[in-house]
Amino acid sequence: MKSDIYAFTHDESCCYFEFVSKGSLKTDRKVVIYSPVASNFNQYNLFLGHLLADGDLCDLTITNNGDLETIMATVIRTVAIFLGKYPMRSVYFTGSTPARIRLYRVIISREFLDVTKYYEIYGIMKDEPEPFQPNKRYVGYLVKLKRTLK
Repeated sequence: MKSDIYAFTHDESCCYFEFVSKGSLKTDRKVVIYSPVASNFNQYNLFLGHLLADGDLCDLTITNNGDLETIMATVIRTVAIFLGKYPMRSVYFTGSTPARIRLYRVIISREFLDVTKYYEIYGIMKDEPEPFQPNKRYVGYLVKLKRTLK
């Protein structure tokens, strides 16, 4: 993505990222967390959500700060950092609502040509990955660093 990104912090493992979404009326603390999928050691789930005042996390809150492009560019940057540190891992993500799943499909479709220079992108249907196809409905997505022969 060619959008600006938010400044963020991350832990040493690059599995926990935090940044602030800034709107004209409010700010929201956001987190991106990578956690292992129990059934597949090399697959990690990407969680994007709000860090609430009490320390709880929520992935259903709608920010409406008018900064969706910046948030998504920031998340994509965390994926690059995570996979750069762990090139043999893959990142799985889905939306917490059908609208968010559709939003992610739109973003991937729009960025597809640039992103596939560096990453393999898969759509998930019934737990089975297939090469991503724009405009096809998926339940989730999988991203892997493209492997090149040397």
